[in-house]
Amino acid sequence: MSKELTYVYPDTKIEDLGQIFSKVTGVPVVKSESDLTLVGVLSKKDLSKPGKVVSDIWSSPPVAARGENKVADAACLMLKHKVHRIPIVDTQAKLIGIVTRTDIFTALGQEASPGIV
Repeated sequence: MSKELTYVYPDTKIEDLGQIFSKVTGVPVVKSESDLTLVGVLSKKDLSKPGKVVSDIWSSPPVAARGENKVADAACLMLKHKVHRIPIVDTQAKLIGIVTRTDIFTALGQEASPGIV
């Protein structure tokens, strides 16, 4: 899980997202700068939808996991919902991290038997 987070707000203007999406393919959406409650997810694919602010084009409610969930749980959520990242939230739905496909593959690789290639 990555704890170095990039996130946006529902009222973030779509025109201001270019720099963010040059580095990542999706970001969590939180209520506000002072309230990191997860309210949605925005993917690069969503940018093709018409709208002026993030809340016009986001995916909400978001698919999320809790910090105590297992790697396999996050992988299952990704497959079931056809997403490439899963925000991680605490018991109050506050954003605490994000798990990407790379995180899943890295964790599974560490669990794999040494003889498997």
